[in-house]
Amino acid sequence: MRKIVVLFFITLSLHVFSQENRIVRDPKVDKRVELLSIVFRLAGNHEYNDKQFKLYTDKIEQHFSPYKKHELIKFAEKLRNEKGISYDAVMSLAVHIDENLNPRTEFEESSLDNRWNKDDAIKFVALLKSFYKETKFEEFYKDNEQMYHEVVISFLPVFDRFDVDWYTSFYGEKPSEKFIIILAIGNGSSNYGAFFQDDENEREIYAFLGAGSTDNSGMIDYEAEINAYYSTLVHEFNHSFVNPLLEKHKELFRVNGEKIYKILENEFSSQAYGSWEIILNEALVRASVVKYLIDHDFEKTMIEGLYYYELDNSFLWIRNLVDELEKYDSQRNIYPTLDSYMEKLAEAYNSFAKIVEQLNQN
Repeated sequence: MRKIVVLFFITLSLHVFSQENRIVRDPKVDKRVELLSIVFRLAGNHEYNDKQFKLYTDKIEQHFSPYKKHELIKFAEKLRNEKGISYDAVMSLAVHIDENLNPRTEFEESSLDNRWNKDDAIKFVALLKSFYKETKFEEFYKDNEQMYHEVVISFLPVFDRFDVDWYTSFYGEKPSEKFIIILAIGNGSSNYGAFFQDDENEREIYAFLGAGSTDNSGMIDYEAEINAYYSTLVHEFNHSFVNPLLEKHKELFRVNGEKIYKILENEFSSQAYGSWEIILNEALVRASVVKYLIDHDFEKTMIEGLYYYELDNSFLWIRNLVDELEKYDSQRNIYPTLDSYMEKLAEAYNSFAKIVEQLNQN
C-alpha cells in the first residue's frame, strides 16, 4: 500500500512539473509505438531485435511469435528490403496514426517520413488493424500497464534535469511545437526522433528513447545511464530548431557541405547519413548538445568524452563548431538569435571544410 501511495505522489509531481513546462508533455509509453516496434521485431529488423530489456522482450516473443507468418509481417519485410522502411521511418508512421490506428492526416500531404509512399502506408495500416485484432494486442498492452507505469517512474531522474528553457535562451526564439517524450521500450537500445504536423501546421516533436541498462530485477534503470539518456533527449529536441534553420539558409552552406560530404561519404553512409544536408544538421545538433552541457556545468571529462565520440563518428570539425557557437553566444547584443548568425556560421564553414580535408589526409 505504501508503495502505491509513493508512486501516486511521484506521478503527481511529474504532472505538476509538466504543467509548468507546457511545451514538454509528460513522458509516456505509447501503444502505437509498442505495436509498430513489435511488428518490425517480428519482421526481422535487426534494430528492433535488441533483447536488452529481457523482462519485456520475453513477453513479446511469447505472445507474438505465433504470428510471424501474418500477412502484415511479410509486408513489413518487403518494405524493409525494397523501400528501406527501418529505424526512424517506423516511428514516423507510429505518430501519424491515432489510437484507433487511423491516419491523423492524409498520408500523401503529411509530414510522414519520405521512405513511405501513400499506397504502402494505406496498405500497411489496413493490415495493422487486422494484426492488432488477431493477436489480441489490446489484451497484451493492458496486461503490461503496471510495467509501463514503473518504466515512466524510473525515467523521472532524467526528466527532472531537462531544462527546456535553455532552447528559448540559446536559439533566441520560443518554440511553437509540442515536445513529446516517448519511452519506446520495445525499440531495443535505439533512440530516434520524428515529428508530426497536422493540417493546420501545428507540430509535435517526438523523442523516442529506447531501453538500455536494467537493474537486478530486470527493470529498465535509466539512472544507471542518466548522462547518455539526458544527452539523447537534449539532442533530439535540438533538431526541431536546427533543421528548419539549415533548410532556410541551405544555399549558404551548400558548397562546403557538399565538399565535406564528398570527403567523408563512406564514413557517413555507413551511419545511414545519405546527404550533406543531413550531416550538417547532425553536426549542428551535436555541437548544440555540447553547448548545452557546457552551459549547465557538466563535468569536463564528460564533455571531452563527447568530443571524442563525435570525432569517432567522423564529425571532425566538432570542436571548431562548438567554438563558433560560443562566439555567437558571446555576441547576443549583435546576434539576438541563431537565425541572425547563420551567415557568419556559413562563413566559418570555409575553414571547417579545410580542416576536414587536412585531417582526412593525415
